[in-house]
Formats: sequence, C-alpha cells, structure tokens
Amino acid sequence: MPNFFRKNIPKTITYVLGEILIVVLGIFIAVNLNNWNENRKEKQEVNKVLKAVYNDLQTEKYIMVMWKNYLNHSIDYLTQVTTKEAIHLDSLAIYLDSEFYHAKMNSAYINLKSGGNLNTISSDTLRSALTG
Repeated sequence: MPNFFRKNIPKTITYVLGEILIVVLGIFIAVNLNNWNENRKEKQEVNKVLKAVYNDLQTEKYIMVMWKNYLNHSIDYLTQVTTKEAIHLDSLAIYLDSEFYHAKMNSAYINLKSGGNLNTISSDTLRSALTG
C-alpha cells in the first residue's frame, strides 16, 4: 500500500465517523420533534373533547334547572287548586298535561366513548368520573 493512502486513512475514517454521527443526531432530533408534536396534538384534541363534554353538561344543567323551575311552578299552582286558593282554572289542563322528558345532550361523551378514545385522557380520576 502506497504511503499516500496510509496517511489519508485516519482522516477518511474520522470524516466518515463524523458524517455518521451528524446523520444519527439529525435523525434523533427529528424523531424527538415528531414525538413532541404528536403529544401536543393529542393534548389539544383531548382538551377539545373535554370542553365539548363540559359544554354538553352545562346545557343539560341549564335544561334541568328550567324544568325544575317549571315543575315547582306547576306544584305551586296545583297545590293552590287542591286547597281551593286558585281562582284561574283555565291553566289547569296545561299543568296537568305537562310531563318531563329528558333529552340527553351528551353527544361529545358518546363520540368519545364510541370512538374508543377514553384512554387518551391521562387523568385516572377524570376518566373514572366520566365512565362511572
């Protein structure tokens, strides 16, 4: 082997190892950035779903409070009728005919559950509260 090649072998090996190290580091950084971005997207999706579940619960609460107020008013009126304090009997049929029907407003929860995405919620307490 000529002397020229012997002198350049260490430089060549150092150069090749340096290139390999740079490529490996670049791949490592790219994988970590991708994982970070995927985790960020997943957290955003979970927050979006939880906000939708919260909004559904707020809507149900509002409807329940409205029904409670209406039924309390009906009870007051019907109590007055039975104690002969009510003089306006024209509303009697309306109050006797009213029935409570609860239309569930939980589409966000149903989508979360049916999509098999409950496990995306990292908090065991929150997940248990949603499923319990």
